[in-house]
Amino acid sequence: MTDAQQATTSTDIGLRRSVTLQTIATLAEQHNLPFPLDIGFSSTGRRLNLRLDDNDRAGVHAWAAVLGFPIEPEKAPHRSKTVGDGSPWVAVKAERIDYDKPVWLAWSWVSVWSAVNVPSRRKAKAVGA
Repeated sequence: MTDAQQATTSTDIGLRRSVTLQTIATLAEQHNLPFPLDIGFSSTGRRLNLRLDDNDRAGVHAWAAVLGFPIEPEKAPHRSKTVGDGSPWVAVKAERIDYDKPVWLAWSWVSVWSAVNVPSRRKAKAVGA
């Protein structure tokens, strides 16, 4: 890839990220949706990951309804060293993937998720104190 092609690709990805952030803010305001705690963009420009606050099952369902995404069945608990006290948690996720065409805006893989069944951070700190 030439320097000019790489610059164009970087500009395109930057523009796509900017439009995506504006659209997320607009949708959140218009539909009273929770704003994501974390918005992750893949370096390839294909994947968008929206993480909502812990224990926000209703928020995932609300975003799924607005985006028209299915809710995935909840899977077995995960172990996490970064959430709460490390107790098992479950991901509630709405996701759509299609590598042949964009599923939302210009993204081929979009996930909206929340870790649920996470102990309160205050409670976890009090236990560990």
